[in-house]
Amino acid sequence: MSHITIKKEYHPNGTVKVERRYKNGRLHGISKFYTEDGKLWATQNSTNGVKESMHFVLQPTPVPAGYWCTEEQEPTKHNKNNKEL
Repeated sequence: MSHITIKKEYHPNGTVKVERRYKNGRLHGISKFYTEDGKLWATQNSTNGVKESMHFVLQPTPVPAGYWCTEEQEPTKHNKNNKEL
């Protein structure tokens, strides 16, 4: 029997930053990424720990302060000019 858990990370202001789903301890399903004002800006699908796709919900794709996605599609810390910190 599989066990699904949801883990959340939060922005400094208390709003949800990212919500990830895990199945049996491995990233599985849709992860959701939110801006500091609570808007959904991207989703990422994973299956059994393998990240498969990233979909940007807001168009044109705004980059919330402090975030960007690398080739591995993992959010990383960047400055306002999209330079990695």
